[in-house]
Amino acid sequence: MLIKHAAGTNLKPLPRLFSANIVIAGFDYKHSLLEVREKVSFTTGRLNIAYDRIKKGGIINEAVILSTCNRTEIYACCDNPGFGIEYLKKLYSEIFGISKEELNRNISVRKGLKAVKHCFRVTGGLESVVIGEDQILGQVKTAYEKAVESQSSGKVLNRLFLDSITAAKKIKTQTGISSGSLSVASVGIKLLEQEMGSLSDKKALIIGLGKMNQITHRILTGKNLEKICIISRNSPGINFKDRYEHIDKVDFIVSCTSAPHLIMDKENFLRHYSGNKSLYILDLAFPRDIDPGIENIAGVQLFKIDDLERITQENYEKRLSYIDDSELIINEGLNKYLLWIKKLGSGSIVTDN
Repeated sequence: MLIKHAAGTNLKPLPRLFSANIVIAGFDYKHSLLEVREKVSFTTGRLNIAYDRIKKGGIINEAVILSTCNRTEIYACCDNPGFGIEYLKKLYSEIFGISKEELNRNISVRKGLKAVKHCFRVTGGLESVVIGEDQILGQVKTAYEKAVESQSSGKVLNRLFLDSITAAKKIKTQTGISSGSLSVASVGIKLLEQEMGSLSDKKALIIGLGKMNQITHRILTGKNLEKICIISRNSPGINFKDRYEHIDKVDFIVSCTSAPHLIMDKENFLRHYSGNKSLYILDLAFPRDIDPGIENIAGVQLFKIDDLERITQENYEKRLSYIDDSELIINEGLNKYLLWIKKLGSGSIVTDN
């Protein structure tokens, strides 16, 4: 087997076989509906339940669970890949109450070399909606640390995630793929600009004070807006319960809270929206903050996370020259990991099928 650089440069040969049955079962923005990804998003409570069941199940030897707005994936090391994948499917179904039919329509599974490389690509930002975005590396590190803390990860996955994180750091420092502090928030604001034209002299309402909206506020302060209002449950600004009162006072809304439920429903929205002017809403929360039914109201344009993909092609083309360099770094890390696995000599032998 030979892993190649995207531009065609050959790297050192890899062993055709390697030890460690690594599998991934999950849901991502490329293959799964947003509604389904919301269903299988891990809260802290469900994460603890999942790790506890995995450790007691006797099928999965090691596990790391990654849950973000774009993906929920369980990375696992097991004795039998087929049994492992079926066990993870059953786990999703039992914890989230998702039907077998809906699960099979939306789930993606990977094993062997494809699973290992996927981990490197996800951590390096090459599988994100926004190629090279800033947040995924931190999210992967947090997921890995939680797995270690819960004593669910072990030798094989520990090394995989540490090598993936090391490669991702090299990508950020040695290529220009993350130049310009890319984020979902920055792409969201760009989408608003494409739809609204200049944001200059516009009035904005930001709901939430988490990291995403801190980035949003920083971006908007450079757009010469007339006014930016911020609402949060824990801030001394506008009272959160009065959020509907400001609908008719602004030109657009950006919402991103950590609420596990909708914070703006259609019924209350209709009581406060006059319809006298167009209103644009950007919902960056996961699960969503804004009732999807609001997008059917005349005069309202509602955008959600998955709508950002429509403008990421431009970002991809701009960063195409950096992707080859990133792939090279990933393949070097991949080679190193596979050779370590071969020397480890534990677990069953699996091929890249």
